[in-house]
Amino acid sequence: MLCGLLVRYQALSVNVSETEEEEFLLLENVVHHFSYPCILDLKMGTRQHGDDASEEKAARQMKKCEQSTSASLGVRVCGMQVYQLNTGHYLCRNKYYGRGLSSDGFRQALQQYMHNGRVLRRDLLEPILHKLRSLKAVLESQASYRFYSSSLLIIYEGKVSAASARGRVNNGLFEYGADAVPLVLGT
Repeated sequence: MLCGLLVRYQALSVNVSETEEEEFLLLENVVHHFSYPCILDLKMGTRQHGDDASEEKAARQMKKCEQSTSASLGVRVCGMQVYQLNTGHYLCRNKYYGRGLSSDGFRQALQQYMHNGRVLRRDLLEPILHKLRSLKAVLESQASYRFYSSSLLIIYEGKVSAASARGRVNNGLFEYGADAVPLVLGT
């Protein structure tokens, strides 16, 4: 759920004795340093099921893709929250909203994600595009890769201070620019 805690996780194996090892799940709150995190959760790809999925699960996943922008664009909105400066509240959208979007609706959702209730955050376009291009270059450099049911999170600070609007330090945490917009890719 986007309007709650967002975590990044990884499997962690720990030796609990000389002969025994246990696996743990390590969670990280990826928005902990944001005061008003604006989050876009995108489901990537035209295929959402792995090779080991049952026929029933594969059929369900293929139907979701066919009925959404996953088939036509290779991406769909799974969730979104955007801090609205004009109301002081979040605009939240869930996966059902994203499943119902057309290609034009997807474009409008992206614009809605970049609008804080007062202005379109054009200042974030280049940092986001820079991160996406970097991610694309890494993926294209791989000999092969498969991501089934993978999400891409795009996060930015929703409450802009006057200093950050001029390109200085934002809340003392990070500098304005490409590093101000983290991308998280997960499966």
